[in-house]
Amino acid sequence: MKAELSEVRVRLNKFNDLLNDIYGRKIWLGQVLVKTGVSSKQIRTWKEDPYWLLGFLNNLERRLITDLQKVFANDEIEAFRRWYGFDQEEYLKVPPAAQRTNEDTKYLKTLEGQKMFETAVSFAAQTAHYIYAEFQNTRYVWDGNIWFEDGSFVEPPQSISRKLDQLLSSEIESDDENITDTEILLARAQHARDSTQYERAIALTHRVLALDPKTYSALAILSSTLRAQGKPEEALRETAEFEDVLYPPLQSSRAAALCDLGEWRKAKKVVGRILALKGGSEETFSVVHRIKSERPDLYKD
Repeated sequence: MKAELSEVRVRLNKFNDLLNDIYGRKIWLGQVLVKTGVSSKQIRTWKEDPYWLLGFLNNLERRLITDLQKVFANDEIEAFRRWYGFDQEEYLKVPPAAQRTNEDTKYLKTLEGQKMFETAVSFAAQTAHYIYAEFQNTRYVWDGNIWFEDGSFVEPPQSISRKLDQLLSSEIESDDENITDTEILLARAQHARDSTQYERAIALTHRVLALDPKTYSALAILSSTLRAQGKPEEALRETAEFEDVLYPPLQSSRAAALCDLGEWRKAKKVVGRILALKGGSEETFSVVHRIKSERPDLYKD
């Protein structure tokens, strides 16, 4: 265990380099956690726990990248991930001079950027926890978002992850019930959808929507989950009230549901509105390609 703990601490120390750039002085992660309301005693306990540290760092990186995507383009985000990521091999590919010139770091130095960062730290602290499971003579750990092997921190194949989800479904659902933060619920819903835990994803999105029916990101996850279950009609029905809301992820999913039903002309109209706003994503362009493939005549004019 000492070797694994050492490796996680290397990642933690590298992350402290980013903290120094953000705040312009020597500062440690523990100080930021204290600033967000975590007790010093709790921090000492966490730091001795390699699984908590791993979950914390994973969740922090995930949340920070998601938040920065609202401010910067994808190529800038990818550069930021490489410059300050936790993968030593990737980090070493970047020339030293480039490591201090990233525009994203300049943003994080502002009061607004620091607040974003501290919110991400608080989020990661709340979501970093784990559940153990045994499967085929191997012990696995669930950190609230992903499974990994006990001791090696290696993620198992998706087929094993799904079996582990089934084995621990009651414990995971019980864990979900203790969460009240909307952002955490959304993160879990998205992971549940991507892990084919469709009923869990739907339950989580419904909890968010019960708090605020106009949470468009939750509606987008709900729509895509229902589509994945082969229920495009229900996806459209659940989101019908918001068919005029110009939120690209939601409308892209609605357009895909229309394609599922063979409503090609309506689907083209929906994606057209998204593209007019320059809000197209990979999913949007996937829908466009699908329409062009099935109904090329709709794009002749």
